[in-house]
Amino acid sequence: HLQVQEVIAVQDVIHFSAEEDQLVKWMSEHFTTSDVVLSSDLGWNVLIPAYTAGYVYFPYGAMTLSSDEEMQERFVLTYKFLGKSAVVVEEQLTANSIYTRSMKTELPVDKDYNSFLRSYIFVDTIYPVKAGVFGKQHVYNSTLVNDLITRYRTAAFSVSNLFKYKVDYVLLVDDEREIKDDLISRLGQQEYDTRIVFENDDFVVLKIGVIVQ
Repeated sequence: HLQVQEVIAVQDVIHFSAEEDQLVKWMSEHFTTSDVVLSSDLGWNVLIPAYTAGYVYFPYGAMTLSSDEEMQERFVLTYKFLGKSAVVVEEQLTANSIYTRSMKTELPVDKDYNSFLRSYIFVDTIYPVKAGVFGKQHVYNSTLVNDLITRYRTAAFSVSNLFKYKVDYVLLVDDEREIKDDLISRLGQQEYDTRIVFENDDFVVLKIGVIVQ
């Protein structure tokens, strides 16, 4: 299981809050190897394949055989579905992240794991190796990131687009929990019977099922 092998070594050193522990326990008891979970949270997208039998809709680029094009498409579909604004997306893709090769030490550093987004999608594609005075080194090519920002701004979206790829569950975190009823309604309009199957103070999990005619 490619997604598991990448993070299996850190299982014993991660400490979950009570709410996180409840979520992990529920997912590990309910997800099967045929289940796919959609989430915008990069940390959970890495952890879910390690702690459960499920896969994720928007996986880390280094943990999947998906092409860069498919990764970008899955990103756009995930974030559009969850109502992320173009402003938020641009901020996240251009963050001065401690987790990327292009961090600038002279500027305030973003330590939120979601600031890893550009490297999460493109891995090292945006950091080509070039020869310099001190030997070969990685440089940052922002073209792919800028093109993706433009793509996100201009992309049309319909809930039906989401199902180009398999999805069975939706994990909502933080402010996303406030749109749970709207998501259930929009999915219902596409004849998907969607229900809350897990909820605590920090998380909501929706289960998507096809309405039987």
